[in-house]
Amino acid sequence: MQYATGLLVDEGLVNAQAIGVTGESYGGGLSLELATLKDRIMNADGSLSPWRSPAGTPLHVAAAAPVIPWSDLVYSLMPNGRTRDDQITSPTADFTPIGVEKQSFVSGLFGAGAATGTYSATDPQANLPAWYTTINAGEPYESNPLAATIIYQLARFRSPYYLLDGAYGTPREAPSPLLIANGFTDDLFPVDEALRYYNLDRALYPSAPVGLIDGDFGHMRAQNKVADKALLSARIDAFFAHYLKAGPPATLGATAFVQTCPATSPSGGPYAAASWSALHPGRVAYAREAAQTILSSAGNPAIAAAIDPIAGQGACATVPATDQGPGVATYRLPAATGGGYTLLGSPTVTARLMVTGQYALIAERLWDVDPATNTESLVARGVYRIDASAPNGLESFQLHPGSWHFAAGHVAKLELLGQDPPYLRTSNGMFSIALRDLHLVLPVH
Repeated sequence: MQYATGLLVDEGLVNAQAIGVTGESYGGGLSLELATLKDRIMNADGSLSPWRSPAGTPLHVAAAAPVIPWSDLVYSLMPNGRTRDDQITSPTADFTPIGVEKQSFVSGLFGAGAATGTYSATDPQANLPAWYTTINAGEPYESNPLAATIIYQLARFRSPYYLLDGAYGTPREAPSPLLIANGFTDDLFPVDEALRYYNLDRALYPSAPVGLIDGDFGHMRAQNKVADKALLSARIDAFFAHYLKAGPPATLGATAFVQTCPATSPSGGPYAAASWSALHPGRVAYAREAAQTILSSAGNPAIAAAIDPIAGQGACATVPATDQGPGVATYRLPAATGGGYTLLGSPTVTARLMVTGQYALIAERLWDVDPATNTESLVARGVYRIDASAPNGLESFQLHPGSWHFAAGHVAKLELLGQDPPYLRTSNGMFSIALRDLHLVLPVH
């Protein structure tokens, strides 16, 4: 991309100091990488050099608008639950413990590539057939040297977060001005892919321009409503007009739509605030001391299939709200009163865990239960890999950020399971997790 842009500059078609970058999905991840490099290139050994065109002209990304990108390609495909919207992610977070494969997505992407292209089986930096075989075989990962190699390659050379962080010894530099858009109902690159980068950017460079737009758009299960996409496009146009052509100031801060169903309903909001955290100044809290147990074998496969992003029913899927029974930990909050409340952020779970067995994980789901119909709609989800070196004790983890209005009379229900196929790869181990002293906090607008 950088070389091709240099050719356009040398042909007089592009202003070398006013380059704007945008793209969707993989193009979004690439846009974020280019904005992080800004006026540099990464060499094959990971070192950085000035970015120049083939004719020697210095080049500079003046602004970037990544749409539904990743910032950490490892975490987006194999999350371990160690990214939070209220903390800076550690540069070693992907390695300890190694996460859980988003199997329906990874299998679909690998199969599509195999059907339409050719994979190298010899390049150690991109041997996708061997990588796919290793990851899809499942645990144990930590004792497999190839698994560590895969994570290193993706984190160092294909994840802009670690370039911004300087985790591998590359010099830090403030990125180009950024407007990053991710989807609450995007199960591939959810909103925390932007928040990870956003939090670090604001911590390292408080005056660096960075804005967020989040809504019900992106990869599956997203609805991609016309009005939401129109606002996003208009914001991107205004953003580039300002940073590339000295137009009026662009809107940054944080903007969020709220998911609604059915698809014909306009999204809620949009709400705007100066920062991500300012979008949710309130909270709804719940606590329960009594113990419950998660079993690796428990869970209704029909419910899991209905909310699979690839083959499921989409963002507005509804399933019976009857609790799934033994082996699935379930917590129902009191029914919403008055005008209800609007979730806008990452639900946080804290509990004391006692784990038996191997390769344990917690698949998390937050539902909206409609008592009138005894049906429920998925509001947010996530996964937390148990660290085998310290499996017991007090743990705190978050679901991916969600946006949803709980209407009066509706019930927020937290469901914790030991599996969520076909979306998440089922563990190779058999395990049980006893939870007690559970606390749930819902950030609300």
